[in-house]
Amino acid sequence: MKNVKMFTLAAMFLAVVGFSLNAAADPKWTIKEVMKAAQGKDALLSKVKGGKATDEEKKMLVDVYTALCQNTPKKGDKDAWEKRCKEMIKEAEEAVKGKSAFKVASDCKGCHSLHK
Repeated sequence: MKNVKMFTLAAMFLAVVGFSLNAAADPKWTIKEVMKAAQGKDALLSKVKGGKATDEEKKMLVDVYTALCQNTPKKGDKDAWEKRCKEMIKEAEEAVKGKSAFKVASDCKGCHSLHK
C-alpha cells in the first residue's frame, strides 16, 4: 500500500511539472496574431514609425516581437528566424528609448520569402 501511495504521488508530481513546462513553452501570441497586431497599415509598427504610438504601444510592440521569436516558422532556417526576430526586438526596444530606425521589422518581403 505504501508503494502505491508513493507511485501515485510521483505520478501526480510529474504530471504537474509536465503541464507547467508545456504551458511555459507556449508563445503568448501566434505568428498570425503578431502580424495582425504589429504589422500592416494601422498596426503598432506603423504607429511607432509615424510617431503616433503611446509609450504603452511601444512596449507592446516589444512584447509582440518577443512572442514572435517564441514561435516556429512554417519554413526556413530556425537560426535565421531567431536572428531576424532578435533584430526586430532590438529595433522595438530602441523605439521605446525614443530612437526609431526600423529596417528589419519593415522588411516584410525579406522575412516572408524565407519563412512563410
